[in-house]
Amino acid sequence: MMVEARWPNLDFAPPRRLEDAVLDRAAAWRPTGSGTVYGEIHDSGLADFDFSWDGGLATLNVAHQFFTWTRTVSNHTAHGSSFAYPQDLPGLAEWSSGKHNWANNQFFLSGKLGALDSPGEWFADNTTLHFRPLPGRDEAPACAPPPEDGSIEVKVRDYALWTLSLPANWPCKTYTTVAIRGVSVVGATVNLRCCQSCEMSNVTLS
Repeated sequence: MMVEARWPNLDFAPPRRLEDAVLDRAAAWRPTGSGTVYGEIHDSGLADFDFSWDGGLATLNVAHQFFTWTRTVSNHTAHGSSFAYPQDLPGLAEWSSGKHNWANNQFFLSGKLGALDSPGEWFADNTTLHFRPLPGRDEAPACAPPPEDGSIEVKVRDYALWTLSLPANWPCKTYTTVAIRGVSVVGATVNLRCCQSCEMSNVTLS
């Protein structure tokens, strides 16, 4: 599995597993710098980019760090060392009052073609999938054999089957019994919302 183009880059070349790279706080996240406040991230490393991150996505683990949010980047200029994001993070309580130091929080950026600079990354716009494959290797892990030369598989849906498309916090007024048998699902899952006494047999999820 490859990752969306992002900064900082992830090092997940074999034999390192992708999940280990994602959970490596020191490598997968950037620390916020001095001067960071609610709604504005400062990081001197941003000045290395010759494009604007405006319109990209900032994944933020900030304030009390109990939650992580994704917000749209604004007010960043090429070679600028800061960017803004909407001040609409819920659940901050007193952290939004300006009395707290927001330095030494963490974030990463994605959602811009300019971030596509490392093997194993991809970026998709409305018409094109851009991809930088990993270099070839002699042996692949048994759980993830490499595709045939030149083939790329792309996830196109979250759910192969869903029973009710209601928000998760809406109560179920009726329940349905569902039996799923003898199917294979690739790159998706099933959502049995408002169901009970369900059966899944001879089902392969990969």
